[in-house]
Amino acid sequence: MGTPDRFTDMAAVKRERERLLAVRDERLADLNGHWARLREPELLGSFGGTLAKGMMRSMFSWSNAKQAAGLLSPELIGGIAGMALGGRAKSTAAKMLAMGLSAAIPFVAKRIRRQGPEHDVLSELDTSWERLKHYVRERRAARREGRSGDTQ
Repeated sequence: MGTPDRFTDMAAVKRERERLLAVRDERLADLNGHWARLREPELLGSFGGTLAKGMMRSMFSWSNAKQAAGLLSPELIGGIAGMALGGRAKSTAAKMLAMGLSAAIPFVAKRIRRQGPEHDVLSELDTSWERLKHYVRERRAARREGRSGDTQ
């Protein structure tokens, strides 16, 4: 099977090349316009704010923290804490403190896991967290009501 003859002369090749270059330039202009619109501060702010809020809510929700804590071994938690704390420590004393904390975290985690349901530290922390969120919501509502009363 032979190749079909697409072009009869060099002028046809040049015309096709110019046509393809024009198509390329048009697509490039469309793409640059698309990226320029995505770089607008208002759009970035709305995307960034929404994304950050969603990530923070999912990362710091108590149920996710409990699930993650159940999957991690105490030694792994201590290693992660050691890396996080030790990487930020600048002085020798701060590095020693980070090393001590990272050594103590697995011990505390094992003690928490060994405790029975009557001493469920995680449920106590959950209750305290819910109370704190409730208090913050009430304070925000009180401030909003105070502001709306001042404007009238």
